[in-house]
Amino acid sequence: MIDSSQIPEPSRADIIQLVRDGETHPFYGTVTQRARIMRSWYDSRAFDVTLDSFDKSEIVRKSPIESKSDYQERLKNFDLLPLEHKFIQTQQRIYDENNVQRTYPKESKEIWTKKEAHFDDCGDDIVTFFRDKVLFTKEVEGFGAICIDLAVKDGKTLSHKGSAIPYPYIIQANELKYYKTWYGHLQILITAVKKGDSEEWRAFTPNNIYVFENQSAEPKVIPHKFKRTPAYLLKGAVDPKSDFRRL
Repeated sequence: MIDSSQIPEPSRADIIQLVRDGETHPFYGTVTQRARIMRSWYDSRAFDVTLDSFDKSEIVRKSPIESKSDYQERLKNFDLLPLEHKFIQTQQRIYDENNVQRTYPKESKEIWTKKEAHFDDCGDDIVTFFRDKVLFTKEVEGFGAICIDLAVKDGKTLSHKGSAIPYPYIIQANELKYYKTWYGHLQILITAVKKGDSEEWRAFTPNNIYVFENQSAEPKVIPHKFKRTPAYLLKGAVDPKSDFRRL
């Protein structure tokens, strides 16, 4: 079995080139389209999905033997039931019923108990993060990631008794530009998140976090001690007949 600590560190030059080129993973188009469709479906209600503004053709496919006029008529009369609400509510009930209990080493229990109350980059608690944000990204949108960053103040990494204080946040499908695995372990993950009028690019590797103010900027390199790429891919259940299964 391969130890995650053996994952080779990509070169700085390779990371910069991937960001400069705007390289995307092979499934980027598929997962972003799926996330957009499923988000629209989740946000809809029974009376919404019959409106012309909702493109049902991306979900209801045309039969090869069906005429164009028959297909358009079928789309017009076909009501999509927005069951995504029910599905995610079921998943949330399962989470609640499991009544997750977390334990920490005695020497760090105090800091992690406080951290639970302000867990992610938005200051939401740990239950809200996993129960609502992670479940929605994974089970409704179908693809995304959890990234682990380091808390920084005035250019310095915050720490507790010598250990850096991490914080997680969600990356949605359209923000996850590129990833690469090494024998099943995540080696590189590159994100681009909208910040005002520009995009902030980040690259996560086994030893470093690269921060680019924009796609052409030189990166700020922040070493970390997680001993693995500090990110986790979120993949929802998909139709086994679809190309999405290859992710």
